[in-house]
Amino acid sequence: MDLLKANYGQSCYRLRNGGDVAAAKRQADQVARWVQCVAGHVGYGAHEWLPGLWRYVSFLREPVDRVVSLYYYIRGRPKHKRHELALLPLHEFVKSDAMSDAENGMTRFLAGRSDVGIRPKESPATEDDLATALRRLDYMDIGITEHYGESVAMLCRRLGWRNVVTTPKLVQVYRPRVEDLTVKDWIAIREKNELDIRLYMAACRKLEASLASVR
Repeated sequence: MDLLKANYGQSCYRLRNGGDVAAAKRQADQVARWVQCVAGHVGYGAHEWLPGLWRYVSFLREPVDRVVSLYYYIRGRPKHKRHELALLPLHEFVKSDAMSDAENGMTRFLAGRSDVGIRPKESPATEDDLATALRRLDYMDIGITEHYGESVAMLCRRLGWRNVVTTPKLVQVYRPRVEDLTVKDWIAIREKNELDIRLYMAACRKLEASLASVR
């Protein structure tokens, strides 16, 4: 958000949750008059209810690390709506249908599915969802969390942004590293996020190609 605020100031509209999205939809015409940037954990499709032409920028994260971070983020916040779910062992949390974000969450967002974030899963993510997400990845500007600095520099060059020194937020200190996971937890996360792994690899290749073109 620091990068977006530095470039868009008060014209950056942040969507924190589903309630924010619902409110923005109701006021879409008014929002579009002063908003130049919409930011947040928003699935593909925001351009359908906001007037005008919009460009998508999305950051992707290594899927296993993403799920571990998600789990410990919720587990450490007793007031979170899914806190009780995160009291389960990690491998059971991942296999639960009560929260869609733990199973191919990035694919779900880019495919434009309605069951995203903390919402319960309506059904497993599919190969068709991945195909849709990959097509959309082709015309998005993307970044990779594990290559944050390079990603931001590339986005600034492509979009004409002013670069500012920023670091990823919400870093979970009290959580195991991926390499310290139990075999059971690691396998469960990978099995439930196989589509996200393939999406992430495609995003990494796209970023590498973009970086190579300006070296």
